[in-house]
Amino acid sequence: MIKHPGGMDQTKKLIELAGLIPPARILDLGAGDGETVRLLSECGFIAAGIDKEPGPGVEYGDLLHTPYRDGSFDAVISECALFISGEREQGLKEAWRLLSKGGKLLYADVWFVTEEEIYLLLQTCGFQHISLTDVTQKWQEYYIQSIWDGTVVMPDCDIPRKKCRYYLIAGEKK
Repeated sequence: MIKHPGGMDQTKKLIELAGLIPPARILDLGAGDGETVRLLSECGFIAAGIDKEPGPGVEYGDLLHTPYRDGSFDAVISECALFISGEREQGLKEAWRLLSKGGKLLYADVWFVTEEEIYLLLQTCGFQHISLTDVTQKWQEYYIQSIWDGTVVMPDCDIPRKKCRYYLIAGEKK
C-alpha cells in the first residue's frame, strides 16, 4: 500500500511547488521505510531521512528532536508524520531550525483547522507561505482504502470536531 495520499506523484508535486532543484540537501522528517528518501536520491537530491521505525537508508531518531546541526539542509519534507506525532508545532520549529536561510519546507498532512489558522502557525514557526494546495480528495481515497485494509493510523490525541482537510504546503524559512 502507498504510505501517504497521492504517493510519489504527491511528493514530486511538493518538490515542484517549492521550486527545488538538485543537488539540494533534503531531510525527510518521519521517513518511515525510506520510500521518499529513495525517490529524492533518484532525482539527484542529497537525501536523508529520520524515523523512530526506520527502513533501509533511514536513520533512527525522533523527528521532533533531530541530531543534525542548525541550518544543515536546503529543504525539509514531511508527509503525514507531524499530525501523527501529536506535536505539529514542535515539528515545524524543528524543521525551521534544520533549514538554511531561505530553505524550503515541503509539508503534506491532515488539518482540522482553517487555512487562516495554518498560515498563522506557519508564520509563528518562522515560515513564509509559498503555496497551499487542497488535495483532500486524495486523502479521502487513501483513508477509505486504509480502513478497508485495516492499516489506518491515528494519534492518541483529542481531535476537534471540525472539517478535515488535507493540504500540500510549501514554505520558506524567513
